[in-house]
Amino acid sequence: MVDAVVTWVDGSDPAHVAKRKYWLAQLQGSEAISRHGTLHTRWESSFELYYCIHLIRRNAPWIEKIYLVTDEQRPDWLTEEEARRLDVVLVDHKTIFAGFEGCLPTFNSDAIEAVLHRVPGLSDRYLYFNDDVFLLRPTPAKKYFHGERAYWRGRFEKRFTVKQLLKFGRWIAGARERDGFVGVRKERAVLELKRVFNNAHAPHPFFRDLTRDVIEESGWMEENMSQKFRKWESVSVPQLVSNAAILRGYATKGPSDWEYIHSEHSEEEVDRRLERCLKEKKIKSLCVQSLDMMSKQMQDKIERLLGQALQGI
Repeated sequence: MVDAVVTWVDGSDPAHVAKRKYWLAQLQGSEAISRHGTLHTRWESSFELYYCIHLIRRNAPWIEKIYLVTDEQRPDWLTEEEARRLDVVLVDHKTIFAGFEGCLPTFNSDAIEAVLHRVPGLSDRYLYFNDDVFLLRPTPAKKYFHGERAYWRGRFEKRFTVKQLLKFGRWIAGARERDGFVGVRKERAVLELKRVFNNAHAPHPFFRDLTRDVIEESGWMEENMSQKFRKWESVSVPQLVSNAAILRGYATKGPSDWEYIHSEHSEEEVDRRLERCLKEKKIKSLCVQSLDMMSKQMQDKIERLLGQALQGI
């Protein structure tokens, strides 16, 4: 059994805008908030969620429930009847932050990702999607989970960044102190070699129990949750968990079957990548970041491709 978890907020909702402004004013000067952690594009939403969910249902029928994690919101198109048809369950931040309500409201995706494994009823295996990640073609479950192993999209890098070294070093140091931890020797070798797995912008395959072990016992869950906006100190939960899973023997590098588009790409580059998605059948997923910052022409091209994917490209 595999579920999907999708995170989404409507950043243009007046209530959400008011909350962000209030907390930014409250924290001004008291916290070293990353500039990127306050850009409006982080919460802007256009048509991404609609295609994200519908393409999961079209191209991954083996996924059972889709849990949509949000902040006291509901997309207009997702009526109760439509949610039943698509088997989508809305999960409010209050539910997954139970016992830590003082951390709410939060505008930090790292904080939210730190508690996704607390979604009630979530299967032990689940795929995590940002709302800007789309399954373009039919993809069997074995491309993400096979036996006791998960397949993460991304690549190995030979060097840690300073940020990664500090964070992974802290986690490994903590792991060494836990009795019965089997992966310490491998992790020490990886740390000394300065080799790390960097995740692609693609669906992420999680084991719930492993995630709980890594993120809760390391202390990163509470630390991430305490930060209302993204900061340098936040840890990337997918990166921490993917590396832990690989080092413990529960995961390996998956296929290079994904594509990525960002608003900073030139129009020619976006066209090239869209064409690749259209023509190369090996491309199973696409991530489009900061869609709201693209021209209307580029947005229309991307939506056209997603519409073709719903029809079967």
